[in-house]
Amino acid sequence: MSKRTARVFAILGAALVAAAIIMVVTNLISQSANSKEAEKLADTISSLIPQVSSGAPDGRYQTVMPVLEIEGDDFCGLLEAPGYNAKLPVCNNWQKGNINKFPHRFLGSMYDGTLVIGGSDNKGQMDFIAVISNGDKVCITDVNGIRYTYQVTAVEKTKDVSSENLSGKSDLALFARNSFGFDYTVVRCNIMN
Repeated sequence: MSKRTARVFAILGAALVAAAIIMVVTNLISQSANSKEAEKLADTISSLIPQVSSGAPDGRYQTVMPVLEIEGDDFCGLLEAPGYNAKLPVCNNWQKGNINKFPHRFLGSMYDGTLVIGGSDNKGQMDFIAVISNGDKVCITDVNGIRYTYQVTAVEKTKDVSSENLSGKSDLALFARNSFGFDYTVVRCNIMN
């Protein structure tokens, strides 16, 4: 290999390393901003929710979750993982491009045990999903102040996050794509009585 070719490869290598560093730094800055935005939205929703009371599915005919519109997005409630100090707003309308900002309702309703919520496992988001385990508690509070408490019954890895795979196996399913992989972590939960 000639000196000229070696120099070109060295320059290309340095450029690739610099680009990778810029991407990592940009990603970290974005994660931090998204985490702060989610925390602010969770606080806003908490302040707007009436007094919280425990609830349980009661065979309601109405399964549509009420929403609060905040800054152009409709939110259906709060997702909490108390053992992991996580409190996140849940956007009502699935927007795959925005799941790095806060979790979104993928489908279903908490009122009939069909709720599926998707999000990011980035820091300050659903990062607890990587370490949550069977027996842990998860809470969903709707915008009317009704809180359902669930217990984690299964944690799975899968590549299939279709509605068929996520629904019908538990009262609540949470899922997030693994940041450095091509699979998803799915947390299945059942209502606590």
